[in-house]
Amino acid sequence: MQLILSYLQRKLRHKKPDIFILVSGSLFILPFVHSRATIDPVLLPQLIFWAVLTFLLLVIKFGIIVRDRMEIDLSILRRGIYPVFTCYLAVAGLSALGTINPVEAGFEWLKTALTLVFMATAGLIISTSKGSIKMVSRSATATGLVLALIGLCQYSKVAFLEIPGNYGVYATMANKNLLASALFMMLPFALYGLLQFAGCWYALSFLSLTLMMLVICLVQVRAVWVAIVFSATLILFFVVSKRRKKSGLIRSFGSSYRKRLVMILLGTFIGVAGQAIPRTITMPTPAVHAPSVNVEHQILPVKPLWASDTLRERLTLWKKTIRMAAEHPVLGVGPGQWRIYLPAYGFIHKVEPTDTGSGIKEIWFQRPHNDFLWVLAETGMVGFLCYVLFFVMLLYYAFRIAVYGTDKRLRIFSIVMLFGLIGYMVISSLSFPKERAFHGILLSLTAACLVSAYHRSFPTVETSVGRKKIYATTFLSLAVLTGCIIVVSLRFVSEAHTKSAIAEHKNQNWHRVISEIDDVNPFFYNLSPTSTPVKWYRGMAHFQMGKVSTALNDFRAAEKSNPYHVHVLNNLGTCYALQGDYKSAQQYYERLFSIAPELPVVLRNLNILSLSGKRSAGETDPTIPE
Repeated sequence: MQLILSYLQRKLRHKKPDIFILVSGSLFILPFVHSRATIDPVLLPQLIFWAVLTFLLLVIKFGIIVRDRMEIDLSILRRGIYPVFTCYLAVAGLSALGTINPVEAGFEWLKTALTLVFMATAGLIISTSKGSIKMVSRSATATGLVLALIGLCQYSKVAFLEIPGNYGVYATMANKNLLASALFMMLPFALYGLLQFAGCWYALSFLSLTLMMLVICLVQVRAVWVAIVFSATLILFFVVSKRRKKSGLIRSFGSSYRKRLVMILLGTFIGVAGQAIPRTITMPTPAVHAPSVNVEHQILPVKPLWASDTLRERLTLWKKTIRMAAEHPVLGVGPGQWRIYLPAYGFIHKVEPTDTGSGIKEIWFQRPHNDFLWVLAETGMVGFLCYVLFFVMLLYYAFRIAVYGTDKRLRIFSIVMLFGLIGYMVISSLSFPKERAFHGILLSLTAACLVSAYHRSFPTVETSVGRKKIYATTFLSLAVLTGCIIVVSLRFVSEAHTKSAIAEHKNQNWHRVISEIDDVNPFFYNLSPTSTPVKWYRGMAHFQMGKVSTALNDFRAAEKSNPYHVHVLNNLGTCYALQGDYKSAQQYYERLFSIAPELPVVLRNLNILSLSGKRSAGETDPTIPE
């Protein structure tokens, strides 16, 4: 990595610093940022770095514009993807008004705003920097190679086992699904290098492509393999159809390029066939749930690519999400609210063995594993149409460059980006790349490179932009980024305290639980990554200490953050029963029954309440593990 950074620095010694900072920050630093302090080891740390990086890039670009006395082409920002994504941001903002949990809604809106500002800034930088597409491609190829090597070391148990994460092979992405989808998003850049670069960069592209495919084979993430097969088939059909029509597209590929492309496709299908080989992986205990840094290992079988258990779960989630969207068709339930509303459409109770095999843990679904349905449910039909239109316009850019462009290199680049975009949309239909910072970076860079290539291939008449508009837009963007940095930083600190509280809760150190939760800032963070209100932990601590009235107040506060959380409803019913308010207790137990009738504790509590109506209601179990 040091050699790559030195190479870029030498190449950019006489160039603008913005492209160097963009490439090095987003591709060489951000994907390796993680922290053991938080429950999710990568999301918040990477978001903080992303926001700071975008702020720095925008300041530098604004300084360059001012230095050049506004003599810079800003017409690229008039390309359709930017107004469309701005509309999506505006709809998300309207949808955030009046939500159940405005804290989560505001956080999700800021993430969307960060994506827009970064995408626009990256588009400006790439369009005004010579050789920027080549530089981004080489950097993404190198990053993919490093991540693949880290994953292979984890698979072989030789190194990087101390990095927090789960499911054995995850590199720095904390999850094998996220690693596989990130590697897929870097495949198009490696493909472009294999088709266009020479010398050491050609060799590096080949090595990177090979190792990324190997890791994807090892982790066997079905969404990624469906994306590879589906997008490769469509691209092959597209290229062959243009050949029959004697399109100039085929002439963009020399005979050697066509041979390389055939080998790439052949290797892809061989990799799919290799999924039938039974394998096991060594899985380190996730540091997400363990306060200790000690690493345990288990040998777990890798499920076949065609296993149907998770598919059934996804179908159930999708049906509930469609019902949610149907009941909130215009603006949806609001950003970040899907995971709160989900139990209202039928609680999905899933348990599985803990990572150490010493007990069971509950699984809380935090996303529908379909970004498009996710957007539909949270922002309504209007936001959904804007989100889909954004991808349609990117596909249009790539298609038009490939068919009608005059630059051979850009035509080849558009074809491999078309492969990546189609695959990303497939993965988004089966997983959740929209949530993650590095995936957002890769999508934004792909979009910025494509719109830059389209802008060069089909230039428009340059239009002047007023000084006041530039100043206003820049300062508004900087204000949003400042707010994003502050909010995400405070959430980072609060999540660190929440993680400590969870550890103390397991150790039954109730005073420490209360102390840690008191340090959480409720104005910026009130739900853990499992949708459990942080006040619930303090309520449990007070309950275990015999302070029922204080616990009741905490559970009421928790209900405001998540009124459909089954443990919150159960504990509220228990506290009311212990205080003799059997009517309120019955109301909460009946609400719990309407959400999760299959939970054994629900009927038991109702039966105890109806049979005794006395102190025996305290026999209810308020300590179901999270």
